[in-house]
Parts: sequence; C-alpha cells; structure tokens
Amino acid sequence: MLYLINWTLTAHERNAAIKRFLGPAAQPPDGVTLRGRWHAIGALRGVALVETDEETALFRWLLQWNDLLQLEVLPAITDEEFGQALQASQAHWWQHE
Repeated sequence: MLYLINWTLTAHERNAAIKRFLGPAAQPPDGVTLRGRWHAIGALRGVALVETDEETALFRWLLQWNDLLQLEVLPAITDEEFGQALQASQAHWWQHE
C-alpha cells in the first residue's frame, strides 16, 4: 500500500529536526520502502511517498518524528489504480442512469 506523508515543523523545532534527519531516523525501517521525499524550498514542510504492507513498521518510524513534526498520513493509489476505479464507477453509473 502506498502512503503520502505530509509534514510541517515550526522554526522552534528546526534545528532538532535537522540533527535527527542527518542521523539514522531519516531512513525508514525494514518493511517500509521510501519511494521519494521532497522538501519545500524556503518552507518548513515537505512530502514523502512510502510503500508498505506493514503499517506497524510505518507507525514505529513516524513515532520517531511526531514530537518534532506535524504529520499527515494519507493512503494513496497510482494513476493506473485510479483509472481502473473510475472505469468501474462509470460503468456502474451508466447502468443506473
């Protein structure tokens, strides 16, 4: 399963977050694959895309950060999966019009 992780932090927590990011906590644990991570230039926020079937591993990783970051975790699907869902929904809608 894919998850989008949005994070924000305050200027007050910035230095602690930088120190932690430069250590091992930046990398996800076994069972969680980091597909990409992007940082907003000039802002204290960013987004990551991870993949896992082990939600407890993801939770343990995020617990290492939730004292510094405000986290929002959203399940996500690919374009292909989204298109398939739309096609199935449209077929259902057309049958009921």
